[in-house]
Amino acid sequence: MLKVAEKYEHAFDSYARDDHSFFLDLTAGDGVPTFDDWENVQRIAKILEPFYDLTLKVSRSLDVTSHLFFEILMDIHSLLDGWANCGDLDIISMASKMRDKYNKYWGDTKNINFLVYLAIILDLRRKMEFVKFGVSLLFPIVENEVVNMTEKEFRCLFDEYSSISGRGDRIDVLHHGLGGTISVLSFG
Repeated sequence: MLKVAEKYEHAFDSYARDDHSFFLDLTAGDGVPTFDDWENVQRIAKILEPFYDLTLKVSRSLDVTSHLFFEILMDIHSLLDGWANCGDLDIISMASKMRDKYNKYWGDTKNINFLVYLAIILDLRRKMEFVKFGVSLLFPIVENEVVNMTEKEFRCLFDEYSSISGRGDRIDVLHHGLGGTISVLSFG
């Protein structure tokens, strides 16, 4: 919305200059947007753009996004950390409020379903190392506990699959990746 408003900056100026009724209507409220207002719009739009992109990424309806969710949480966490130390008091204040909201929903390991971690492990591009990296970033205090629990749950999932499929205790999964690379997952 800010990007759209930004495109009409010159229209606001022209109306304020050429249409006295428009000028009076705006001055009855907060007034005609000033140069500083437009600078704030540009600055805030630039800050919020990554959130818009991340929202689009996780809100896809035609693609599977479960394996992307944890990565997006990590991206948001990193963005908020960066803004907390940026030196701009307005952005620091906004980041603090956003961090409070983020922590309310995602700041505790109890708020994240273990299926999110399992989806990452099953994503051939990420695997368990990515879970370890992400958990160390998001939850450094309980990192070992979360990683161990994730490994335990994944082992239980694999054991359940093995017992149902009757394939024993070893499975090799071939995956042809980009550029003809082949990944092999081995369990057992």
